[in-house]
Formats: sequence, structure tokens, C-alpha cells
Amino acid sequence: MKMTMKQRISILKSSGNLSLLGTWNSSVSLTSITCNLNPGHQRVGPRVGQLSVELNKKVMKNQIAWTWYSNCLVSQNSLEVFRNASLTGFDIQSVEITQKGSIVDHSFSELLVTGWGGVAPEACGVKLLESCPACGLLRYSAVTDWNHLIDLDAWDGSSIFMVWPLPKYIFLTEKAAEIIKILGGDSTDVIPIGDLEPQKGELSPGRLGNWLSEHRIEELNVDQTIR
Repeated sequence: MKMTMKQRISILKSSGNLSLLGTWNSSVSLTSITCNLNPGHQRVGPRVGQLSVELNKKVMKNQIAWTWYSNCLVSQNSLEVFRNASLTGFDIQSVEITQKGSIVDHSFSELLVTGWGGVAPEACGVKLLESCPACGLLRYSAVTDWNHLIDLDAWDGSSIFMVWPLPKYIFLTEKAAEIIKILGGDSTDVIPIGDLEPQKGELSPGRLGNWLSEHRIEELNVDQTIR
């Protein structure tokens, strides 16, 4: 399949407007990971249980909302638009929303990306730097060339998808991007990947099992080293 990445694949992200970001409530917790080989590998792991978020009234009027930790929340209306347009590569999970500490009725769900864009090839600059056999830590070099990030032979054709090792990046096809641009309002940016600057630092994504269900991972038949 021929595709110009710069023109036809985008990422979905928060606009960065701090007043529009929801905060996790204290009921949300993260697992803690320790390593019996390297104390320096101690870190937080995946979230435990349901997401609970404090959102203000202004944000509640949006079709798409975000938290400080880049969780994407979509309204029931957005989901209907997604489904009517036959967008694929996502699931949803219930979310608890509060205002001034009190639980409120709402139409939002947490968007979970299930589409798969494969593992980033080394041509984009991403290389595995460390894989700890004791605690499962994975470290990668960062993306230096976004236009070489996606291996189309590994992409499952989903409208919404992730690329490993960037599970927090929500990738969109051209069709999905056009729809979400309309829905996103002032809370959301849709950026062509060719417009992204090279990353600095390293990537530490955890394991794929932190982001996808075991069933989905089995479907993808991915390498054991990242599961």
C-alpha cells in the first residue's frame, strides 16, 4: 500500500490548555514495580481499576476531554459519530467523573486504543537499549524521523491505532483525523506526524500488556520480548 505518512497519518493529543485538563482523583492508584537485579529500575506500573477524574463544567461541554496523564475521554455523541463512520481500532471503558469532589452524571467514556501499527522500525531512530529480565523494564531511543515510524506491512488497517513503543500516542488515519478535528474543539489537537519534531531523551513504555488485553496481544502475535 502506498501512503505518504506526512500527509495521511496524524496523532491525536490534548491541546495543552491547562484549564481544560481533568485531574485524577485520589481513589486512582498505580502499581509499584521493584527489581531484584537493579534498584534503579523501581518505578510505577499500570493504573489499577477504573479511572476517576475531576472535570470542571466548561470541560463537560466538550465532545472530547483529556486528563493530565493523557487519558482521552469521549462523549456518547462522539462514539456514535465514530461508529456511524465505521472507525475502528478502539474500545471504551467506564469512567467516574466528579465536580468539586461529588460524582456527577455524564456521557463520557475512556477511549482505549486497540488498533495496531506495529513496532517502530530502526529507520525512525527507535532502538531497544535495555530489556531487564527481572522486572521487565524496556528502554528505547527516541523517534528522530517520524516519517519512517510506521511499517505499513505491520499496520492492521485500523482507523485509530498505536505504534510500539509509543503507546500513549494515538495515531489516526486521514478519515479519523477529519472527523475528530470537528469533534475535538478547543481541547484537542490533530497533528500530521510529518510536522512533529524529533524527540529527545528515551522511551520507557512499560510492557505491551499494560496497554492491551492479553486476548488482543495473542491476536497480534507480537514478539514475547515486549509482552
